[in-house]
Amino acid sequence: MGTPWFGPKRYGIGLGPSSPAGWLAVLVYAGLMAGALPPVRALGWPDWAFADIQLTATVLLLTRVMLKRDRRPMKWRWGDRR
Repeated sequence: MGTPWFGPKRYGIGLGPSSPAGWLAVLVYAGLMAGALPPVRALGWPDWAFADIQLTATVLLLTRVMLKRDRRPMKWRWGDRR
């Protein structure tokens, strides 16, 4: 399966980028979230098209996170403390 793109956070629960590919995926997602509205407005699309773009991008990112994650269990973590 290769190197995981996302791994468990050091504190708390959840996953975060742990490789350059993971960071790139998050940056592309953030760019799409920030840059999707002007083209939707310029093309005259309805407002729900912007919501559809956001929903689709979010589902794709979450799918990528779950497929490319480290397989360690997701649980509450206290940093270096056991």
